[in-house]
Amino acid sequence: MKKISAAVAAVLVSGVMASTAITTAPAYAQDRRPVAATAAAAGSWHFTGSFFATKSPCVDAGQEYQREGFPYQCRYGYFPATNQYLYWLFIYN
Repeated sequence: MKKISAAVAAVLVSGVMASTAITTAPAYAQDRRPVAATAAAAGSWHFTGSFFATKSPCVDAGQEYQREGFPYQCRYGYFPATNQYLYWLFIYN
């Protein structure tokens, strides 16, 4: 019978153990219910990079995102670079 080195034996054993661990699950694992999404996995509001002088064009742009499945908000706020109050477009994803 041919002898194999300890390193080769360790690789073979770890491969068998890894495949067994992947394919074998405890009996109670089949009864687990899916975990609800956590706050960390939930989406958040993101600025799109778009500014508008009036609300109407902001809403028009936001409705395009809405059609794609992303809720939007037009937030009115101060933009220091231009020293103006503008509408900022945010989407939720």
